Amino acid sequence: EDEARKSAAAFRTLFESSRDAITLANAEGQFISGNKAAFELFGCRNEAQFLSLTATSASPEFQPDGRRSSEKGAELVNASIKQNLRNFEWLHRRLDGSEFFTEIVLTGVEYQGAPAVQASIRDISERKQIEQDLRRYRYHLQDEVQLRTPELDVARRQAEAANQAKTDF
Repeated sequence: EDEARKSAAAFRTLFESSRDAITLANAEGQFISGNKAAFELFGCRNEAQFLSLTATSASPEFQPDGRRSSEKGAELVNASIKQNLRNFEWLHRRLDGSEFFTEIVLTGVEYQGAPAVQASIRDISERKQIEQDLRRYRYHLQDEVQLRTPELDVARRQAEAANQAKTDF
């Protein structure tokens, strides 16, 4: 029993000290448990507020791919319960309505004799913003190259003509 207590204490320490949000939800998506990082990520003041959420209520109606969050989420939960592990990006919504991108690792588990899902959730909003900025910059550079190519082509032809004139002289 002492070993069990030590093991439980070690688990609790890992659970609570994680910088990633860690959640446990039943097969219907109702949150059963979460760590402090989860409460903060979803904008909850306390555990009771967090436990009032479901995976669907903590998501916008539609994901960026156009699919309903409720339908896509149910598929991913069912797949993780059957095949044990899923890794994917997801758009979430905080209690204040603000949306943020996450990377989630879902693991099917059994909790009190019923199927459940443990999720490790990381906010990747900053990374997504940087990726978007890089895409915009790349398109800007492509536009600049397209605008400058005719100018450079004219300059190249003039230089070649001048070089030829020098050679002919």
